[in-house]
Amino acid sequence: HEGQGAVVTSAKSAFEILRNISDKNRKHSPDRKGDPMIEQQLQETLAHIRRQTKLAPQLGFVLGSGLASFADHVEAEAKIPFRELPHFATTTVEGHPGQLVLGHLEGIPVAVLQ
Repeated sequence: HEGQGAVVTSAKSAFEILRNISDKNRKHSPDRKGDPMIEQQLQETLAHIRRQTKLAPQLGFVLGSGLASFADHVEAEAKIPFRELPHFATTTVEGHPGQLVLGHLEGIPVAVLQ
C-alpha cells in the first residue's frame, strides 16, 4: 500500500531481497513466472551491487512515503541510486531519494530501499 513501509525479514542477501520484489511482481504477470530473462536481470543487478559492496544483508527494509529518514540511521557502506541499478525502476515521486542503502544498523547488516 502506498505510504506504508514493508519489512523483508530473513533476507540473507541483497539477491534475496530483489528476488522477493520480483516474486511480488510476477503475481501481476503469472505468464512470466520462471522466465529466464528475469533470472538474468536479477543476476545482472546483483553483480552491479556486488561491485559496490560485499555486504550480505541479514535484514531488508522497503521504505514508504515519509520514512526516508530511517535510512539516515544506517552506517552506510554503499548508497546506489535506483537509476544506476540495471533493470531497476526509478522513483517517480518527487522528494523520494530512490536509492539502495547497504550498511549496518545497530551492528546488523541491512539493505534499505529508500
